[in-house]
Amino acid sequence: MSTSARKDTQLLTDEFQLLEPLEVLDLQQVFPTQPFETDYEVLDSGVTYYVKRSANTNDKGLIHLTLIVKAGAVCEEENELGVAHIIEHLVLEGYGYSDPDALDYLQAFKHQCGAHQQALTLSDYTIYNFVVTNTVNLKKAIALMAAISQELDFTSDELEKEKRIVSQELWNDSQIIEKKHQLTFSTHLFQGTKYGEPVGATIKSIKDVSVDIVKGFYTKWYVPSNMAVIVVGDITETQNIIDLIKTYFERQPRGMPQHLEFPLPKHTEPRLIAHVDSALVKWRMSVVYVTFMFEKEGWKCVNDVFINIQRMLLQKVILGRLKKRFSSMSKPKQLQYSRDDSHMYTIYVVSVECEGYETNKVLETFLVEIARMRVHGIKENELSEGKDFCLCIPKGRYLNHHDRSSEQLRRTYTSHFVYNEADFSPKLEAQLMIALTKRINMELIKNFCEMQFAASNLSVIIFQSKTFVTQEEMKRSLQKITDFEKEGSFPSWSDEEMEGLTNLIQEMEIESGKIVERLEHFDIGAVELILSNGMQVTYQCTKNDDKVVLRGFSYGGLSEVTETDILSCSYSSVIGQIIWLYSSKNLPMIRDKVNFAIEVDEYKRAFCVNFDSSDIELALQILYLLFTSDLEPEEEEFQALIEDLKIRLSPAHQQPADVLIDTVKEINSGKSCYYKAPVAEDMSNIDATKAWQYFQNCFRDPSSFRVILVGNLDTASVNSLLSRYLGGIPRPHRPIMKFQRGKLTTAPFHFPPTVIKEEVSLAVGSGNGMYTCISFPLRFNNQTLEEDLLLLIILRNLLKVKVTQVLRHEKGIAYNVDVDTFNPNGDWSCSGSKPGTINFNLLIKDNDAAQMAVDAVVHEIEQLKEVGPSQNLVQHVLDRRPSLEEEERNTSLMNQMLQAYGSNLYAGNIDQSYKILRDMNRRAWDLFNADVAKSTLKRMLPYPCQEQHTIVNLRC
Repeated sequence: MSTSARKDTQLLTDEFQLLEPLEVLDLQQVFPTQPFETDYEVLDSGVTYYVKRSANTNDKGLIHLTLIVKAGAVCEEENELGVAHIIEHLVLEGYGYSDPDALDYLQAFKHQCGAHQQALTLSDYTIYNFVVTNTVNLKKAIALMAAISQELDFTSDELEKEKRIVSQELWNDSQIIEKKHQLTFSTHLFQGTKYGEPVGATIKSIKDVSVDIVKGFYTKWYVPSNMAVIVVGDITETQNIIDLIKTYFERQPRGMPQHLEFPLPKHTEPRLIAHVDSALVKWRMSVVYVTFMFEKEGWKCVNDVFINIQRMLLQKVILGRLKKRFSSMSKPKQLQYSRDDSHMYTIYVVSVECEGYETNKVLETFLVEIARMRVHGIKENELSEGKDFCLCIPKGRYLNHHDRSSEQLRRTYTSHFVYNEADFSPKLEAQLMIALTKRINMELIKNFCEMQFAASNLSVIIFQSKTFVTQEEMKRSLQKITDFEKEGSFPSWSDEEMEGLTNLIQEMEIESGKIVERLEHFDIGAVELILSNGMQVTYQCTKNDDKVVLRGFSYGGLSEVTETDILSCSYSSVIGQIIWLYSSKNLPMIRDKVNFAIEVDEYKRAFCVNFDSSDIELALQILYLLFTSDLEPEEEEFQALIEDLKIRLSPAHQQPADVLIDTVKEINSGKSCYYKAPVAEDMSNIDATKAWQYFQNCFRDPSSFRVILVGNLDTASVNSLLSRYLGGIPRPHRPIMKFQRGKLTTAPFHFPPTVIKEEVSLAVGSGNGMYTCISFPLRFNNQTLEEDLLLLIILRNLLKVKVTQVLRHEKGIAYNVDVDTFNPNGDWSCSGSKPGTINFNLLIKDNDAAQMAVDAVVHEIEQLKEVGPSQNLVQHVLDRRPSLEEEERNTSLMNQMLQAYGSNLYAGNIDQSYKILRDMNRRAWDLFNADVAKSTLKRMLPYPCQEQHTIVNLRC
């Protein structure tokens, strides 16, 4: 944070402390409709505009424009399902547009392919977002928004082309497990309303959509009174922008305003739904969702704020109680919480993933605690802590309000336009929140509990991999708890009963280590330590509020294992983590606060941990346990684990994208046993005991590991914590798996010398689509490796944009294109040329289009190598250069640190390799142009590409 920014924050903090209290509160007082300190107007045509300058440093040099149209999926009639989504595609193809500025900017927008720019169809509205860097493009973007709002005209052939693209997108979404999960959840939750129907409808429903139907929907809903224009960002002169908006939008015909309302589904008892789908839930697992749904109040009057504060307080209490209850179970559960807002509803969702056999126990735990709140309300100490929590919020909101980013402003204005939510003075908001929070007492919150946790607001939805609980059993559980509630059998909540369960930090007898060497690198803000057990630790202190990032690694992995043992040892990460995770009662619950993962690959053993700075002791305890746990599982446990893995790896439980990645890696390596794709049949040949022993050896000797931390660390305590937990890991008498970085065994990886095509099928697939990966070999050389890897990041963006343009916008055969690279030797030093691959991953709905897509990708790469990219394409890639703020985020700083340690340039001086790579990266961006792209592609890729590549088609 700059000195001036710190001064501004201090001034605002002082202002906040001096806010006078509100003596009189009128709960029915209505807030002003004018957004706070914003140029706002409803034009005679009916179009609304919002214009505001953002002083946020992330917006420097950027102007964000948004067109909102109140035309979402809920507006569709039965014969119009999917039309709102189709129109979103049609208007961004420019059909029927006559304004040259609009068409010129639209061409640039297509180059963006989602970079900062996006168009999205939601239930309540459709939104079009654009970002520009100069006034010329600002005018063009406003011209495009005006064209979108009134000029669309298209032929039957043009509609059919976009329907194919939309079908491809819908099929793509149907293959993404998270989206299928969310769609199924929403269908159950909103049953009986338009919100229960999928946004974008289905592939089947859009087949019969005609030109007349689409034009009718566009004419009805794309009217000025349904539209808002938002312009925010680094704006110097707002009046010029307002004049432009008026020029393009003021003379539009007004049209007939449309309004829809969908009342809350009424039910007197909680809705109970048991859904079984092995594709949506991990094997032998369930997910229990408990939702509270309320008609949306928005922030229109003072009472709405009061209701919101009480809900925040109650959500904090119920979540705290549930976490304590679930942490007391034999296998503690991770509790998830979210809030969602639609036009008509506000929804709070609490969910727990659990072992299938514990599904009913988790369900009844939820129901008991909800009933207990209805009967007894909350405790005095919970009210006090909840009020303290709520009183901390106004200050943050007050300080943030004066430095709102463009993204925050866009969200605020969208809520104002679509949901009529007030945007009022930060001073009044802070005063109200403080006064209303102080007004809450035990009697008031008890009455509020009865209202909020009423049966009519509650739904329970359980997703199961197989039937663990039926709907009838859910009803019986509910009836049992309802009877207890009527009898008054529930005791009030007792913190004493739960004492100690939330203290996840364990009491450990550890012989603390010492720091034997400390070296500060002032230029990069890093400190290097060598601990008494030989472990090397580097930490970099930042002021970022994002999570602390910790990474640890040691050289030497599966490439050092014999081919005889490689199959068993390749499963060591999976087997080891499962056994280790459940070795400690608290570990699963700790994962709710500290995210960690462990990996053993061909050349490294590594772990990563992300956590809030206040949880650093928990994170370091996890690492101590990883290195010191001495478990000896029984043979029965190994057998059960192997059987479980067989099921997980069966076609019914495999994710297509994972199967594709693993298959591609195996084929590209020349069928090397070190890159074999995992399959269920492997389990018959796995020695689980050997895999577990290998895992333990991987994380036993601290002297071979380097640990890096980046984040907002307390320098006063970090050294002692590192000494205690990491320095306290015992060093074995003899080195275990101690390998030198430059002397690792190379795992065989030989890209096929010709064209290889492989067809793979998932036995449980529907047969109506395909995942396709086209791979080309990459050639790296030690002398230019660092420069090549940096250039490859830029080139990957360029190739993605170019191929997306061709396959999506020109040919309409692939909606989604992803480009990734694989460099098997990229993290260590070896002599000679280094192999690697660049992979184009496509989702193709029409199986017959796969070869056409392959031919197009090969052709475009050859063209780029021969002719080079256009200047527009190069400029688009340069526009996506990471900002200074992005480079200073903890994850980005960690990546820079890992690259510096893993680089050939590292020779014991991290300060030197870090700065050289940073300068190389800046130079790569500064000097990147069409000639650099052309020459680099020629040097890295085979010539000609059509004679050496692999194709993997995975039929779903």
